[in-house]
Amino acid sequence: MALGELCLQNLTFTHIIFAGIRWPNLSKFWRSARHIP
Repeated sequence: MALGELCLQNLTFTHIIFAGIRWPNLSKFWRSARHIP
């Protein structure tokens, strides 16, 4: 039922994790990432 939503949430979470690992300015990224619903 909510498979598409679950996949989207998982992709967003994975993107945040990988970006947090790659980007040195984590706090700045996190502030902009919080706007993602």
